[in-house]
Amino acid sequence: MGPVQGARRAPLGREHELTTVSHRAAFLAAAYGHAACHASKLALPLVTLSAGAEAFGVTPERMGWCLSAFTLGMGATSVPAGLAGDRYGSGRVLTVFFWALGLAALGCARVESFGSFLLAHAALGCAAGLFHPAGLG
Repeated sequence: MGPVQGARRAPLGREHELTTVSHRAAFLAAAYGHAACHASKLALPLVTLSAGAEAFGVTPERMGWCLSAFTLGMGATSVPAGLAGDRYGSGRVLTVFFWALGLAALGCARVESFGSFLLAHAALGCAAGLFHPAGLG
């Protein structure tokens, strides 16, 4: 019986060795992506509830719908992101994650109405949901 194969045909236990520059670069990209994912999940809701409610002239309770939209968007894309990572590779899904997160964050920054912000924040959640399956892959 041969050795069990890990990611990219590496023997089990060796798939996480950072021996080449490309492996280290991939690790750093995943680490920074993880930080960006959690920043969008943890820091932005604090801004969303306080400053966002004031900017759009709505109550903090109404801004809670934006947080719910983010969470639902993140949950909706997690499984498809895992399937896409298996099919197309984690690197490609991480690339889509970085672009989607950046575009969605710009969308959140540029909107002028509560309804538009709700949609942009849902898109930010969808983008954040792309990270974990690919990053862990």
